[in-house]
Amino acid sequence: MRTPMIAGNWKMNILKDNDDFPEQIYVNKINEAIKEKDVEVAIFPPFTHLGLIYGLADELPDNKSFNVGVQNISDNEKGAFTGDVSAELVSDVGGNIVILGHSERRSIHKETNEEICKKAKIAIKNGLQAVICIGETDEQNQSGDTLKVISEQFEKSTPSDIDVNSVVIAYEPVWAIGTGRTPSIDDIENIHSSLRKYISQSRGEEFANSVRILYGGSVNAKNGAEILGLNNVDGALVGGASLITEDFVKIIKSL
Repeated sequence: MRTPMIAGNWKMNILKDNDDFPEQIYVNKINEAIKEKDVEVAIFPPFTHLGLIYGLADELPDNKSFNVGVQNISDNEKGAFTGDVSAELVSDVGGNIVILGHSERRSIHKETNEEICKKAKIAIKNGLQAVICIGETDEQNQSGDTLKVISEQFEKSTPSDIDVNSVVIAYEPVWAIGTGRTPSIDDIENIHSSLRKYISQSRGEEFANSVRILYGGSVNAKNGAEILGLNNVDGALVGGASLITEDFVKIIKSL
């Protein structure tokens, strides 16, 4: 049985002590939602907020299903790499999960599958669960190359010799991120089903049946329940809606 995960990617947003976004209330409401559902929640604030959010979550009576992590790590373990943050440093201050290979990292920072795979190995070595993002562009989608693209990204970005519990896959069609556009419900189900079938052929049936595949791309409080109700969708990677407490909690509760 795959426990669903709802992940909130804050990207480069939210200031400390923002009156419109009280972090303590945010954490408390998520904790209440977790108690109602069999779900894991992961929050990915900017690096500057990691200690704050982890500290709030760590004070909860039962925080086993509340994960706090970061949106990227260095592909070096330590050393003279000014401006980089290592997996070990994240783990040292309480982080336990990391997003890798987000389309914005792939496109803006030109990260390759090979670099993402290297980061995933380092993350897992240091006790971080790796959420590996894959997804096609609008042009690739229109050309009918979605499965080809995401299968190759999965194969080359995901280490081959890993425990299934150390990795989560997030399918995010690039053309749907932050645009308000989403694939049809049938398309999401077909893509997730086809991807799981490919993973079964590549990594074995046991791995494929156990690995969680999240959907991301303009998930919100209105469409969350329908998307999360699909058989092969094991949760959601949420962007903008994760910055609105009521909307994010509604997505969690829609499971």
